[in-house]
Amino acid sequence: MRRPVLILVSVSAVLIVLVLPFAGVRFGLLDHRTLPADHPVAETAENLTRGFPAAAEDPITVVLPGRDATTVIGQDELDEYAARLSTLPGVATVETATGGYVDGQPTATTGPQAAVLEARYTAAAGTWVAVTPSATDPADARSVVRDMRDQPAPGPVLVGGSAATLVDATDTIADRLPWALGVIALSTFVLLFLFTGSLLIPVKAIVTNLLSLSATFGALVYVFQEGHLRWLVGDFTPTGTLETTLPVLIFCVAFGLSMDYEIFLLSRITEAHRNGATTTEAVAQGL
Repeated sequence: MRRPVLILVSVSAVLIVLVLPFAGVRFGLLDHRTLPADHPVAETAENLTRGFPAAAEDPITVVLPGRDATTVIGQDELDEYAARLSTLPGVATVETATGGYVDGQPTATTGPQAAVLEARYTAAAGTWVAVTPSATDPADARSVVRDMRDQPAPGPVLVGGSAATLVDATDTIADRLPWALGVIALSTFVLLFLFTGSLLIPVKAIVTNLLSLSATFGALVYVFQEGHLRWLVGDFTPTGTLETTLPVLIFCVAFGLSMDYEIFLLSRITEAHRNGATTTEAVAQGL
């Protein structure tokens, strides 16, 4: 309190530096890499990836409900659609009932193989297409999902797979997040205003808590996404991403605990001030 400007500027500068890594956040899904390397599930997944790359592929699946690929018209439409998907940036191969496609061109398909593909990709419910992205990480394949959904199709399509799950999860969170933050900020402001009668203290509480939480998110990226300080926090396998719901969960828990602490702190300061202490003395006692 003797040097408020110096402390405010220096502490804020440190927190802002900690926030900066969050600008490079990459969201992803949990997988076997979050387990210890010697865990049986992690070992099995790694062996599958190294020894059987085809089995470890995670294609983006496209379902065309009710689409009959056994007729000439249906085959022509499906052929054109699959070929177009194979030309999208980030797509390695496309496979469906009419064959395989790379860069818009069909790959060689023999008679027996064609029958196998037709049986695999068609059913009474419709037809589906397997799109293999060139990136193995769903976080890197999100743009492929969005491009696929923008493509004209012979009918209604449903896009699934890990990459599509990640896109839908992040989009849903992003759509609802402003409303959630608004409700939290408003309720916090009203609560602290009714408790203190001050307009400044609620604003200060929200700003300082957001700054400290943002620093926490930056630290999450620096440590767990980028893999720094493993010697300090414990050995783990960096995946290059953060799980999509992790920042939201941490925000809800940590912000709630921070506001609880804020109430306890202000209660003690207010109590001291009402008992005759000056503002400086009350703050010191409360802290």
